[in-house]
Amino acid sequence: MSEITAILDLIDQAFDHHAWHGTNLRGSLRGLSAEDAAWRPAAGRHSIWELAVHAAYWKYVVRRRLTGEKKGSFSLEGSDWILRPQAETDTPAPRAPKPRPGTFSADSPLS
Repeated sequence: MSEITAILDLIDQAFDHHAWHGTNLRGSLRGLSAEDAAWRPAAGRHSIWELAVHAAYWKYVVRRRLTGEKKGSFSLEGSDWILRPQAETDTPAPRAPKPRPGTFSADSPLS
C-alpha cells in the first residue's frame, strides 16, 4: 500500500469507520434533523450543517490534491465555509436543539 493510499484510507475511516476515539463523523450526525443541523449557536458561529459540509469539502480537496486529480465539482457551490442555501438570518436560536430520531438530511453531501 502506498503512503498516499494509506492517508486516503485514514481520511475515509475518520468519516464512517470504527474509530479508536469514539463516534466517527457520520455517527455524530446520525439522528440529527435538518432543523437541528441548521441551528446556529450564536451570531457569527457555524451551524452543524456548515461544519459537516466544511469537513466534506476539505476531504474532497485533500483527496484531489493527493491523487493529482484535476479540479472537479463539489456537490455544492462555493469553497471552504459554504453557507446553508436557505440561511435567512444569523440570529442564534434561544436554546440548544433537542436530539430527535431521524436522519441528518437527504440532500447532505455527508449522508
